[in-house]
Amino acid sequence: MLSPLQIILDEESFVRQELRKGRDASTGPKLAQHGLRTGTELLKKDQAGTSRRRLPVCKETCSWCCRGVKVDVSIQEALVIAEHKRSTLSVEMFSQFREQIAQLAEQTRDLHVDDRARQQLPCPLLDQSGSCSVYEVRPLRCAGHNSYDASACEWSCQNPDLARDIPADAAQQAIFSAVTMGQQRGLVAAGIDARSFELVSALRVALEQPNAAERWAKGERLFDAADRRIDREDREAAFRDLSRTYGVDLPPELAHSTDPMELFRALAAAEGRPLPPELAPPAPLRMEKTPNQLKRERRARKKK
Repeated sequence: MLSPLQIILDEESFVRQELRKGRDASTGPKLAQHGLRTGTELLKKDQAGTSRRRLPVCKETCSWCCRGVKVDVSIQEALVIAEHKRSTLSVEMFSQFREQIAQLAEQTRDLHVDDRARQQLPCPLLDQSGSCSVYEVRPLRCAGHNSYDASACEWSCQNPDLARDIPADAAQQAIFSAVTMGQQRGLVAAGIDARSFELVSALRVALEQPNAAERWAKGERLFDAADRRIDREDREAAFRDLSRTYGVDLPPELAHSTDPMELFRALAAAEGRPLPPELAPPAPLRMEKTPNQLKRERRARKKK
């Protein structure tokens, strides 16, 4: 098993390096594509070195996990999906897709995660065959999700009020989660909005806000409209379950933290365990100044 901590630190380092080069409309999509590519390559490496482990049975058109599920995405993932749709659809079809997302955002505004499961709402990114229409830029949460038993997934969809564990490859989940955490830490250090949101609400903002990718990369908080009350309540409920699982009292505000390591620090503190220094809060990113910026500063000092 690859080290999740090392994956986090490597991905954070990549994000920092990219942001030092500059920030424009390509920044978000570039980070999202790098995260997916890195996770996929690490997964192949892990599977090749672990022949004794079962492999997931997930395949094209098997979309049980794409129905009735609430998926959180990062802003950069929403941006790359919006860019993908804009570049692959005709003007008319893109307009229809944008309207579909807006309508679905309103439809799900007051649906808790359990309500979604009961209604079995399909992901709006599924095509008519049941395949993902944005597979090459799909969110890390989707790439990390997997199952050893498709019949268990089908049963869970058909019985949303009955709990049943889906047998899955924990290593795959850990790899993609670590990539997500690394990207979050790099963005937090740069002062860029590193929050995650429910897929449809985030995608609606990415599709409707003019120049969203560039403005986000420059530090604007464009996605406040995607921060819905219903999603905050679901995160808080999941966090309370997590606290009960670990048997410790954790500050409820951690449910909305954008520093992925904050939870680990709190758990370590509650259990009296030392924490590796690598998991300290990310240091602010220092932007390297261009030659022109240095020249302007020298001129300004001379005038004084």
